Amino acid sequence: MTITIRPAAERDLPAIASFARWTYEKAFGDGFSPEDLAHHLNHRLSDHYFRDAAARDRFFIADVDEQMAGYVQFGPGDGKTKESPHRQIVRLYVHPDRQGQGIGSALMDAALADKSMASADAIYLDVWDRNDG
Repeated sequence: MTITIRPAAERDLPAIASFARWTYEKAFGDGFSPEDLAHHLNHRLSDHYFRDAAARDRFFIADVDEQMAGYVQFGPGDGKTKESPHRQIVRLYVHPDRQGQGIGSALMDAALADKSMASADAIYLDVWDRNDG
């Protein structure tokens, strides 16, 4: 198995959005009412959200056998401006069938090696306590 980490292009954003919705629902969907889950997926993980986020954040994709196996989204720690001295890992999602294979670590390493992250005063990461992955 070869893991390829690459910067996402604009053309990748719909696939990232779809992947995000699918993995989020698999991981956390049973903790929401159907209405709340639909609202979250349609607002916080929509194609529109990812297009807007790409103006501020960076995305790296992990490909395994030319298929998306995960992605990381990172950007300003205040969530607003690229000029913020703080940074955050916004999302790091790995396909459930690919967890435990080093993909998450490779994505995290790539994000932390990015020049915007290396020069940060602080880097933030929030993890939901229900996240087993």
